[in-house]
Amino acid sequence: MAISPLHYLPTLRRIGPALMLATAAACATSQGARFDSHDPAAASPIVLIENHGFTDVHVYALAGNGKRVRLGRVNALESFRVRLPAALRGARYLRLQAEPTLLGTSYTSEQVLIEEGTEVVWMLENELSMSKLFLR
Repeated sequence: MAISPLHYLPTLRRIGPALMLATAAACATSQGARFDSHDPAAASPIVLIENHGFTDVHVYALAGNGKRVRLGRVNALESFRVRLPAALRGARYLRLQAEPTLLGTSYTSEQVLIEEGTEVVWMLENELSMSKLFLR
């Protein structure tokens, strides 16, 4: 004789809220650890990349002195946030470069002046030359 799924409903009602609370606490803890305010690098600028295109893209940061540092890869129709790496801390000017992982031409953003605590947002479009860069 098979047990009905309704048989487990009272147990689920009892432990369901506890599971949700534990999940929420775990998520909050992991997010807090990523951008710890006690970290000396916490004031370094954050770069948010939103890929609205249909291709995965490698993203690089170019400092005013010509130094090129890989920030990561953003998948199609996804986004990611990263702090500027130590190699670029202290840079006053920044450009971002996107290189499609498959076919396509790389695109380099205009140069922007960055300061501590700045968030650089780069919205990559399917046609990379139509991408938008702004500061928050």
